[in-house]
Amino acid sequence: MKQICALTTVRNDKIFLSKWIEHYGSALGRESLFVILDGYDQESPPNIEGVNLIRLPHQPLERVPAMRRRARVMSKIASGLFHYFDMAIATDVDEFIVVDPVLGMDLKSYLSSRELPASVSALGLDVGQHLTLEEPLNPAHPFLSQRQFAHVSSRYTKPCITTRPLTWGSGMHRIKGHNFHIDQNLYLFHLGMVDFALSTGKTLDRDRLATGWQGHLSR
Repeated sequence: MKQICALTTVRNDKIFLSKWIEHYGSALGRESLFVILDGYDQESPPNIEGVNLIRLPHQPLERVPAMRRRARVMSKIASGLFHYFDMAIATDVDEFIVVDPVLGMDLKSYLSSRELPASVSALGLDVGQHLTLEEPLNPAHPFLSQRQFAHVSSRYTKPCITTRPLTWGSGMHRIKGHNFHIDQNLYLFHLGMVDFALSTGKTLDRDRLATGWQGHLSR
C-alpha cells in the first residue's frame, strides 16, 4: 500500500475543516494529514488530534497574488513531503475526492492499485443548493445526503493528486508545464456553494472584502 498524504490551507472556516479531516483521515490516516492554518488567530477544530498542524502568520494580499503565494507554499511543502510519501493530495478545505462507489474501494486502496502519471484530476462536481427543493444545510449531517444537484465543472476538475514534486498554479487549478489526466473513477465534490446562506455569507468576511474577494464570491 502506498503512503499518501493530504494537504489543505484554511482561514476563517466555519464548517468544512472538521469534515475535511473526517473524510481524508478516514481514507489516509490522520497522521498523513497536513493542515495549514493561515494566521495565529485561527482556532483549530475539536477533531484536530493526530493531524499535523502548521500555523503560518497571516499576511494579507490581494486575491490573485494571495492565491499564487498559496499555491507556491503548498507546492513546496508537498515537495518536501515526497521524501516520506509516495503521493500527495492538495485540495481546498471544501473539496472532497471520492472513488466511484461502484468499485467498492476506498481512496487509498484505489490510488495504490494504479500506475499513475505525474498528476491526476478527479472529475469536478460543483454542488449547490436547489432553493425550491432543498432545505438549508444541517452541518451535523452528511452534506451529500442533503443535496441532489451539481454542475459538472472544468474549473473543479483540478490536478489535486500528484506522484512527484510539481508546481501548482494559482488556486491549484493546474500544474505548471503538465497536461491534465482525468481519472474516470474519481470525483471531486466542491462544496463551497453547498448552502446558499453560507455561501453568500462569505461576502461578509472582512478579510476577504479587504483583499478584493467580493466580485469573485458574487460570481
